[in-house]
Amino acid sequence: AAQVPELANRSLVSPAIGKMTASPYRPPSVNQDFSPGHGGPPIPTYLWQSIVVTIFCCWPFGIPAIVNAAKVDGLKARGDYHGALAASGDAKKWCMISVGLWVAFLGLGLVFGFISFVVRY
Repeated sequence: AAQVPELANRSLVSPAIGKMTASPYRPPSVNQDFSPGHGGPPIPTYLWQSIVVTIFCCWPFGIPAIVNAAKVDGLKARGDYHGALAASGDAKKWCMISVGLWVAFLGLGLVFGFISFVVRY
């Protein structure tokens, strides 16, 4: 740059660089207390429960349970403890909805089966 006449008289270092302080930026999803190295309290994933209710109960409501259960460990590993806790809660909610619908349909089936048996005989 010193050999180019237009740039020879200009300083390549800005005077503001010496005055720079530490950046105030902190990523919003990073929580210092629960960063990957610190662990944090255990968060249940409900993965095996999600798989069981998807296979044996009500699969349309088991799929969101599996999706949310699969997110838990990844969110916790990135330090997003609150996001992992929310995904865990959503997985549990969808598991309960699936089991509840299965019990309701099973109960209705038993009631209608009993009624048809009584009416027939």
